[in-house]
Amino acid sequence: MKQINILFSSSAKHIGGGEINLVSLLNSIDTKKFKVYFAYHPSSGMSKYIKNQAITLIALRSLTYSRGNALSFIKSILSLICILVKFKIELVYFNNPDSLRFVIFILKILRIRAIAHLHIIEDDESLRWSRIEMVERILFPSRSTMIAVLGGSLWIKKNKCHFVYNAIDPLVYYSKNTENLRKE
Repeated sequence: MKQINILFSSSAKHIGGGEINLVSLLNSIDTKKFKVYFAYHPSSGMSKYIKNQAITLIALRSLTYSRGNALSFIKSILSLICILVKFKIELVYFNNPDSLRFVIFILKILRIRAIAHLHIIEDDESLRWSRIEMVERILFPSRSTMIAVLGGSLWIKKNKCHFVYNAIDPLVYYSKNTENLRKE
């Protein structure tokens, strides 16, 4: 069976709940079915939590544009294009939609599918700005989050939306035994 080449992308500069869920997913993904590449912001420190040795780690600076980082942004976009072509990426999973706006057109030109994971209820303006409608699937951590987003953004196609409950192994992230944690 041919492996599917997937690039997981996180532009987060710090680890939060969504990033913990992504690390959990990456550490448990079936690397016989998927060849996994993980592009992360170097300041996040996420790489130290990836235990799965089959995952290729790629430190990639921000893919979001601001006036002060134009050169860095262009370098990151060019690096991303090189990654997509070199590793023959077939699917990109965005753990947060901030960089989606700047990358989705490149993915469309290269005919690479994209998935976005919304961990919180985003407002309509932010979703329109990020070009969320251009991805193939939008994932949510719960049914209620999905319903809330769809209620505020009626233009999003419901057939693209799916909820997947988060699954975190607390023993990976907490040094204390779970039973002791409950007692406290």
